Amino acid sequence: MNRTGDDAAPTVAVGDGPAFERLGPTACWDLLHERDFGRICFSVEEVTHVLLTGYVVEDHTVYFRSSAFGPVARQVETRPVTLQIDDMQAHHQAGWSATFTGSAHRVQDAPTMASLWRPVRPTAWGHGIETLWIALDPDDVRGQRVRA
Repeated sequence: MNRTGDDAAPTVAVGDGPAFERLGPTACWDLLHERDFGRICFSVEEVTHVLLTGYVVEDHTVYFRSSAFGPVARQVETRPVTLQIDDMQAHHQAGWSATFTGSAHRVQDAPTMASLWRPVRPTAWGHGIETLWIALDPDDVRGQRVRA
């Protein structure tokens, strides 16, 4: 598992262009806590699906909502899922990106459900009524930062 520890690698400049820095898992988790939406990515029959989603983080697990019969609910438990977040400032040639990849499953236990259905929860980004919570347990966390 690549969840914690592992500080960033040295910054590498490419000629006179931007410098790239690999972000360790701790830095990626910190960035994840600063945001509240990203993209869920998974493949089904050689087609990659990328869907916007709001999320919550609790104890190194990412929770997001889905409609009970949508593609996420039907497919994510049988394949790896990636949550990707980023921030880009093109005019400064700067930004960062972080990915959290692992297995996902429907949330079914009552205490977790109660904590997720709190008054302030992520906005639903999909189509339909998103009443199902999905938990993503990342075992591969990585990111990079670019600076001019």
